[in-house]
Amino acid sequence: MLGLRKILSVPVILLLASLKFCRPQPRFHIWTTDTDHSPENGTLLRCGPTSTPRIYQHPCRPEVAIHCNGYAYLKLSLNNEVLEALQIPEGLRQDEGSSEVAEPFLFCNDLVFFVLGTDLVYYDLANGSFTRVPDAATNVQTSCCCSGWCEIVDDLLVFWRIDLIRQRPYFHFSDDGGMSFHRRHITLPDSVTGYIESAQFLHSHESLALLMRTGSDQARFYYYSYGSKGGGLDGLDINVDGALHTTLLKDGCCEMLLWDDENIVYSADGGQAFIPVDELSESDSQAVFTYSYQERPFEILTNGGDTFAVLTHGGDLFLGKAGISPSLFKVSDFSVSPSAAYQLSPEGYMAAWSSTNMSQSSTDQRIFISSEILYPLEDYAHACKHQSLTIDQPDIVHYLDIGMTMTLNVKYLPEPWMEDNFIVSVGNPDILRVQTNLSVGDMVDKGVRETILMVGVSLVASGLPMGQRESARGMSSVIVSTLDPDPMCMASTSKTTHIVAGCPSNKNVRIRRTSPVTDCESMKNHIYTIPREVHDPYFGQAGTEVHWPDREITYDYWKLGCPHKTYHGFPYKPILELYEDDTFLEVIAADYVLIEAYGVHNYDFSQTAEMAGCLSTPQSWPFMLSAQEDTIEPHTAWTRENYVSCFSNGGNDDFHLSQPYQVLSNNTDNQIIFSQYNGIYIFNVTVVDPDYSFCQLRTQYAVEVFGGFPESGLPPMNIILYICGFGLVLLAVFYVVDILFLRNKEDQFENTKDSFPY
Repeated sequence: MLGLRKILSVPVILLLASLKFCRPQPRFHIWTTDTDHSPENGTLLRCGPTSTPRIYQHPCRPEVAIHCNGYAYLKLSLNNEVLEALQIPEGLRQDEGSSEVAEPFLFCNDLVFFVLGTDLVYYDLANGSFTRVPDAATNVQTSCCCSGWCEIVDDLLVFWRIDLIRQRPYFHFSDDGGMSFHRRHITLPDSVTGYIESAQFLHSHESLALLMRTGSDQARFYYYSYGSKGGGLDGLDINVDGALHTTLLKDGCCEMLLWDDENIVYSADGGQAFIPVDELSESDSQAVFTYSYQERPFEILTNGGDTFAVLTHGGDLFLGKAGISPSLFKVSDFSVSPSAAYQLSPEGYMAAWSSTNMSQSSTDQRIFISSEILYPLEDYAHACKHQSLTIDQPDIVHYLDIGMTMTLNVKYLPEPWMEDNFIVSVGNPDILRVQTNLSVGDMVDKGVRETILMVGVSLVASGLPMGQRESARGMSSVIVSTLDPDPMCMASTSKTTHIVAGCPSNKNVRIRRTSPVTDCESMKNHIYTIPREVHDPYFGQAGTEVHWPDREITYDYWKLGCPHKTYHGFPYKPILELYEDDTFLEVIAADYVLIEAYGVHNYDFSQTAEMAGCLSTPQSWPFMLSAQEDTIEPHTAWTRENYVSCFSNGGNDDFHLSQPYQVLSNNTDNQIIFSQYNGIYIFNVTVVDPDYSFCQLRTQYAVEVFGGFPESGLPPMNIILYICGFGLVLLAVFYVVDILFLRNKEDQFENTKDSFPY
C-alpha cells in the first residue's frame, strides 16, 4: 500500500511543507540541435509496448495530438479523419536497436519529443521534419506554457540516461523549448539506490521533482532547483507497492496524483505531503480507495483543473475531484474498451477515440479515427453546497517585492441554508504568508448570503533577518478551496492565484529635485568638453602609461532632462525616491553607490572608513572594478548581488581607517565633495542593499556644478612669486617717494612757518 509518513491535517489555514535550496551551480553550453532530416522514406514509428491505445494531446492546441494504436499517428484536426503513421527517416538514429517509442509523446510549442531506444528525437509540426538531439537519452520531460500565469516561465525541457544516472549524475536542461541544452551535474542523495521513476517541473517551487527509488518498497522525491538558487532537497519517504506513477493536475503547478499497485494519493505541494483519495459509494459512505493488482489503474486523465478520471485494467471508470478532501466514485454503467483511447476535456466531457485499419502494408499504415462524446460530466453532477466561487484576477501573476503586501478578495455564494467552509493553502510557505478575514454580506436570496473572504498575503522575506531575504525569493500560489466533499460538484471548488516574490517590472528610481527647475532649452543638443585631467575613460584600470585626449559629450536632454544644479562649495547628496509607474511610494533609505558615467573623478566623499564606523574594509569603486574579468563595466561592477556592508561583523582589524567610504545612504552623513570645477556630471546610481528590494534599482541623472573659480593658466607657485615680487616693488616705490618728495615738502613747510609775521 502507498503508505506515507506524513498525512496532512485540515486547519483553517494550511501551510504546507517547505523547500530550501542551496546556491547555484554553473551552467555551460553543450550544443544546439540543428540537424533536421526529411521523413520521406524510413521506418514506421511504433508506439511503446502498451497494448492500450492512447491519445497524447497538445496542451495548447486541442486539435493537435499523437494517436497511439500500435503505430504513432499525427492528428491535426478535431474532425473524424484518415491518419497515416509517422515514418522515421533513414540515417537519423544512432541507436538502431528498436523502432518503438518509449512513451509518452511530449509537446512543446511546435515540437513533439519522444525517445527511441537511447535517441531523443523531436518532430517539427511546422515543417514536418525530424531532428535527433546529439546525446543519448532514455527519459524526457517538458513543461511548456500556453497562456495565463505560466507565461513568465521559460519553456523547459530535461532529459537523462536512466541506466547511467548513478555513474553519470547529470541532466541536460533546456530553457528555450529544446533548441539548446545545458548540462547540469546533480548530486543525488546517497539513499538513492534505484532508478528515477518520474520527473515533474514544479514552477511554484522552481524545481524539478525527481521521484526516485530508495529501496524495493520505498521511494522519495528529490527536488532540484533549476532556478537561480540551485542545489536540492530530499523529500519524505514513501512506502510503495509495485510500480509508481505521477501525474500533475495542472501543468507546472504543485498539485499532483501519485499511485502504485494498491492506492492513489493526492498532494497539494508537489509531493511534500499527501492525502489518500477516498471512494464514495452509492450509499454516500466514504473509505480509502484501494484496488487489487488486476484492477489497478493503467491511466489517469486530467482536465487541467481539479477533475480527474481513473481508467483501470478491470475496465472500470472512476471520476474524481482533487482538493483538501480528494475523492472519486465509480461510473456504474460504463466499461472501458481496450480498443479505444480516452480524453477528459477541459470543457467537461469524456470522449472516446476509436480507429479502423485502412491498410495492412508493412510500409504503409493508415487508420480512420472517429470520436464519440460518452458522458458529459454534468450527467453525474451532484448537488453542490455552493453556487459560485470567484477570486481576484486568477490568471494574472502578481509580483510582490520586499515589504509589499496584497489582499485577495474571494467571493463565495452558498446554496440556500448551507454553511461557509473554506480552506486556504499556500503552495510554497517558504515564500508566502497568509492571514484571513471573513465577512458576510447582504441577503441575495432566501437563505443565501454572499460571503467575502479577504486573504492578506505577505512575503516571508520581509520578516527574515538582514542578509537572508534573497533565500525566500521565487514563485508560490495561494489556493482557496471549499470543503465540498462531493467529487462531482460541477461548480468550481477551488481557486488559485500565483504570486512571485520578485521584482515588479513597473518599479523605478527617480532623483528628487531640491532646487526649482529653470528653463534649460539650451541643453538640447548641448555639447560640452571634459578636460583630460579630470576624467579617466578606463576608470583607473588602464595604468599610468595609457593616455587619452579631452572628450566631447553631447548632452542627452531627452533622457536626462534638466540637470540638477548645485554650488561647488556645498556638500551634495542626491535623494532617491521609489516609484511604481508614476506613483510615488517612498524615499529610499537603503545603501546606494554612484559613479560618473564618463570617468570624471574630480570629486570625493566626506567620510572615511573610520568616520563611517566601519568594522571591516569597505568596498570601493577601484576594488569592484578590478574584480571584473576581461571587461570594465561600472554599470554591473557594484550591484546588490555582490555588495557587502562594512558594518557586518567578522571584519579584519588591519584595514586602512583613512580609506574613503564611497557608499551613500539617506540614513548616513556621508556626502559628495566637489572640487573647484564648473561642469556637468552624469551619474549612474545603483541601490546595492540586497535586503531593500528584489529589483535592480538603477537610474542615471545629471548634475551641473557652478561657482568654482576660473582655472588659471599659470602654476600656483608662479602666481605667489609674482604677487610677492609685485608687493616688494610697490614697497620700494613708496620708500623712494617718501624720501624724495614727502620729506622735501616737510622742510618747505618748516621754513614757511619760521618766517610767518606775527
